[in-house]
Amino acid sequence: MRIPALLVASLGLVGACAGTYRYEAAGRGLAQVTQDESQASAAPGTGGVAARANVRHDVIVRVAVPRAEQVAWRLDCGGDVVSGVVGETLEAYRARRSGGTYVDRAIVVPPHDGACTVALWPQDGADPTGISGAFEVTRVIRRDAELRARREVQVGQAQAARVAIRAQLIAQGADVEARARAEAAVQAQPQAQAEIRFRAEASVRARAQAEAEVRARAEAELWAEASQCRGELRAYLVAQGADPMRRRRELEARAQAELALRLRMQEEQRRRDAEAAAIAAELGHRQDLAIDARLRLRAMLLALGARERPPMPPPLDEDPGLSPSSYAAWIAGRWQWSGQAWEWQAGFWSEVEQPGAV
Repeated sequence: MRIPALLVASLGLVGACAGTYRYEAAGRGLAQVTQDESQASAAPGTGGVAARANVRHDVIVRVAVPRAEQVAWRLDCGGDVVSGVVGETLEAYRARRSGGTYVDRAIVVPPHDGACTVALWPQDGADPTGISGAFEVTRVIRRDAELRARREVQVGQAQAARVAIRAQLIAQGADVEARARAEAAVQAQPQAQAEIRFRAEASVRARAQAEAEVRARAEAELWAEASQCRGELRAYLVAQGADPMRRRRELEARAQAELALRLRMQEEQRRRDAEAAAIAAELGHRQDLAIDARLRLRAMLLALGARERPPMPPPLDEDPGLSPSSYAAWIAGRWQWSGQAWEWQAGFWSEVEQPGAV
């Protein structure tokens, strides 16, 4: 039997939504067949499937029609109403000559709990005899929304149990202020710890400052003693005949030697640059003389009747043909100047040395 399908809403990719949505079969129901839409509105269909508020419901509606007829359907799912039309016209039926089962789909989100029902009636007041229908409902539940709802229920139950336990404890004489005193003690504890920590840090800073001052005084005293010792040693060496200005004179002599060397190197570089410039000028002069002599010689030869050599023509296309042997190499032709004109030297095959030949 032929079953045409009308896809009203896309259901998405199941693989992509598998981690976010959970699909739950809600059940199946039978559609109520009426004469027209007014009867369907006055008497909701029987055989409904339970609908859950604020949850997406995917509904598949199947309608069996024994003849050429268009059938309207209406889905009421917890207050969310969707309608459609299935079937075919008489002209389409004449082309096909058979009845059929038609499938339609709908997506609804009920605003409140209730039941999903489907009503069927023929279009244009036709005969409803033989028309039947059924539908399937699948709930598409978001996992995160389901978890949130479950947590809200658990939190509500925990709060209710807490209130009941507190009331019971108070009735048995429990101290309602004990928790507040314990919290106050816990809050006062960090303040006391902060004060102790501040005092300890201040003591550490004072000790470090005192140690730094002692170290600075010791270093100053040591430096003074070292300076005094150096002065005494210098006076002793001078009394023994040492030259106190020797080191300075050596440094000055080294600096003068380095300066003289740098000046000599600069003078040598200037001399080399001057020689290179003179050589370049001489080469340029000689080149100019050679060009001038060449131009004069050319003019003299042309005056005596000589002809200028024309530019070499482009190479000629040659057909080497088949190689005479597997050891022959083609030598391409070329132009050669004969003294009067360009002459073409044809290409030829040349035997190459065979590998392993003696």
